[in-house]
Amino acid sequence: MDKKKLNAIIIVLTDQEGGLWIREIARRTLLDPRIVKYYIEKYPELFEIQSIGSGKPVFTLVKLKKGALTTPALALANIMREIEGRERGT
Repeated sequence: MDKKKLNAIIIVLTDQEGGLWIREIARRTLLDPRIVKYYIEKYPELFEIQSIGSGKPVFTLVKLKKGALTTPALALANIMREIEGRERGT
């Protein structure tokens, strides 16, 4: 688990009320789209996901959930504590 990758995704989405496509998040964070998708699916409490399309490709629009970041610095600190707890198994 790389906290920097999750932080990068959160920061990119912070100013995007309408959300971004996974590929665009990947482009802006310089991460592989599969890694972006992994973190978004791993933390559903942070992200709102909307899939568009029934065939291939399926486009996935991602937004931060309302209230996920009430105060960015405080929220990021809370997220980091939660992640550390998950890594320790508590």
